[in-house]
Amino acid sequence: MKYEQFKTATLVALIGLSLFFTYQLWTYQPNLQALEGESGESGNYADSMIGEERLITDLIQPSSVILHKDLEGYALMNPLNSRYDQTLTTLRQYQFEHAISADPVTTSAEGIELRFPDELPLQSLLAYFDGNYDQMNTSREVNRLLIYVTEEDTVNFTFASSEKEEFMSLRTTMPASDLKNLIYATDTESELATEVVKENDSTYLLLRNDIYVPTEKQVVRIYDYRLRNDEEMPMLINQRLFNDTDVPRANQLNGEYLFTDGSRTVTHDSTISYLNYSYPYSTDSQEESNRHIVEVAQEFINVTGGWTDQYAIDQVNKKDATDQAEFRLYVNHLPVFEHRLTTTSSDQDRMKMYVTRAGTQVVSMGRPLFQLEDRYTEQEREVSSGLDAVNQMKKSSTILWEDVTDIRLGYKATMTSSKRADLTPTWFYQLDGEWEAVVRSDEELTE
Repeated sequence: MKYEQFKTATLVALIGLSLFFTYQLWTYQPNLQALEGESGESGNYADSMIGEERLITDLIQPSSVILHKDLEGYALMNPLNSRYDQTLTTLRQYQFEHAISADPVTTSAEGIELRFPDELPLQSLLAYFDGNYDQMNTSREVNRLLIYVTEEDTVNFTFASSEKEEFMSLRTTMPASDLKNLIYATDTESELATEVVKENDSTYLLLRNDIYVPTEKQVVRIYDYRLRNDEEMPMLINQRLFNDTDVPRANQLNGEYLFTDGSRTVTHDSTISYLNYSYPYSTDSQEESNRHIVEVAQEFINVTGGWTDQYAIDQVNKKDATDQAEFRLYVNHLPVFEHRLTTTSSDQDRMKMYVTRAGTQVVSMGRPLFQLEDRYTEQEREVSSGLDAVNQMKKSSTILWEDVTDIRLGYKATMTSSKRADLTPTWFYQLDGEWEAVVRSDEELTE
């Protein structure tokens, strides 16, 4: 009898414990603040930004601006002169009225030509000049623009793709007199005597892949920048890339910190202060996105920490269902390219960001983990002309001049340490889509 009573009491006790623990499970509230503190203080980064959000129109930078003075010839505008900024600002003050029949324009014109580093979405360029113009929804891409005076003394904008040989024209509210004032400004110091060193035989001005270079020397500033490496910057980007989940613990090897959750991988290379993100994507679907890669890349960088320094769209690469947008660092309207003192395991140009998409999925991103901060020195140097650089390239045994597609003055960035960068003005040429410094250094081209 006592044995049966013992079993009954034990059963009742077990049932009571079960009910108690069930209640505890249903009503338990974890100490989230303590957990976040132990897992890297993720809450501190929830609303943080390393930079700022930017629109696509903030990332548009012409590679050159050319003044066409009809029978008087042409001239490059000096990007280092204040007139360059003032001209672009003035051109953006007017509105588009309506689209007109495409006017391809022959080789003689009275206007201002803007060339861009690569094919950009026309919709973005329309917004760049008139953010309120919404009468056109187009997926076209263009890399040239001519703003010119017509025979009727009105002003047209003609956009063109030199690659696809397409045109699109719009009438603008800009008076012809205002455009002529910009073309024939009395401030001739802001213009560079110019020569065409490679000509194209196209009848239409915007389809001519002519290479314009200045024939005179330029005085250009050189900089010695201090770099700011924010210790929290990598972790903030990590948390955004891992969608605010707990960031995986790091594995360290040869200066690289690797984080992975099994599908996404982030590496912080402390030796070169650069971050690479990879999200391999494979699918049998051939689905393609109807959004331009530049738009996707701009938004992706916005939501993973934002923009630092001044970057602009530099190159758009497309291959099958994969495309990539690159954004290059600019200083005083000049592009910045990295120069390595020694050969390292990485050939990554740390002066640019990139975003790659496969199908509809962003599969990789790269960005520097430093920002330009204080300038230690700000000197001026006289740089030899673009024509001198061209003559030097023609003498080179390693450069096939016929294959060179563009020439630009830019800055060669030498990372003297993880906290210093020297920016030296240098001529660069484009070959097979890649930019290289001229064979002789800027110092040798400078007299």
